[in-house]
Amino acid sequence: MRLWLLSNGRGEEWAAALVASELLKRRPGLPLSAAPLVTSGDEFAARGVPTPITGKTPPSGGFPTANLRTLLRDLPAIRDHVAYVRHLRRLVRPGDEFVAVGDVFLTGLGRLAFRRRGVHVALAKSAYGRRHSRIEHHLLRRWTSLVFARDEATAADLDRHGVRAVFVGNPLVDGLTVAASRDGGVDATRTVLLLPGSRAEAAANLVKLLDVALHVDQPSAWTCAWADATSIGSGARAAVAAGWQVAGGRLLRASRSVAFAAGRFDAMLAAADVVVGLAGSANEQAAAVGKPVVTLVGCGPQTTAARMLEQERLLGGAARFVRGGAADVATIVSELLRSPSERHRLGRLGIARLGPAGGAARIAGHIVDELGL
Repeated sequence: MRLWLLSNGRGEEWAAALVASELLKRRPGLPLSAAPLVTSGDEFAARGVPTPITGKTPPSGGFPTANLRTLLRDLPAIRDHVAYVRHLRRLVRPGDEFVAVGDVFLTGLGRLAFRRRGVHVALAKSAYGRRHSRIEHHLLRRWTSLVFARDEATAADLDRHGVRAVFVGNPLVDGLTVAASRDGGVDATRTVLLLPGSRAEAAANLVKLLDVALHVDQPSAWTCAWADATSIGSGARAAVAAGWQVAGGRLLRASRSVAFAAGRFDAMLAAADVVVGLAGSANEQAAAVGKPVVTLVGCGPQTTAARMLEQERLLGGAARFVRGGAADVATIVSELLRSPSERHRLGRLGIARLGPAGGAARIAGHIVDELGL
């Protein structure tokens, strides 16, 4: 028997790879394979998990229902999904099991490929934001033997609708080398971290975030964590086109200097006092370690006003969505930089909503028991 880990997003791949690591700690030598739907599988490869299938990111970046245009642009991607199922079917052997980390659609693809029910890790929806629909409740009852919800409220909601669900922790909280914030100081200079996201629109998002930096009136240091999934050169070119200079790993304009690097998310997050983010999982990870997050409308389907409001609800108020332009966002950032007590209050909301670390290990333990590994 081989256990397959399916994922359909950058954060989902991160979470699935952490669960894979914990499974191997409990069952060394367990045959594991991964099949990311829309990512390259780098997180699995870094942990020694083979990825005979890697995915293609659709034009919408994985958010086809944001509007009619993104839905139409994603229609050709259906061919990729069909190919994904066919490829899995050729590789799957009788007795193989699967764990799908992501949304109900991914679990449906797994059900088609494996011709059996699987385990679902529900990172995409929550009772605090977009709830699972009645149709999804029906499908989860048919397609899954167990669902790991992303919070207690969602597990209870699924259970009320006949879905076997538990909450044992959110794996997005795991794997960070950042301690929870205990912000009580009044130092003159604070650090703001910019998160442009990991999707195709990251370069355009970066320009919007840099505009916010120009409008903040408080003494502050600035950093930008560029996602490894996207070429850092595209971000640098977009910044230069917007009037910034690039020198020595920094973006420079007027009196503002922004440290700009890939592969340093943990370190930059640890040093940050406030986060201004146009990301999905990275915003959640920032909130999980007690960093107040300010969000705005970005340039892609992941960062529409509706999705940012949803993220604000999802994070229990630890993220503050600001409508309007760069000056409006900068006003809120400046207020947070002036107020240690408000930073601390918002940080505690994020820690409370996302819960403690260790979710990946607990999920792995339940999978071992559920599948008889």
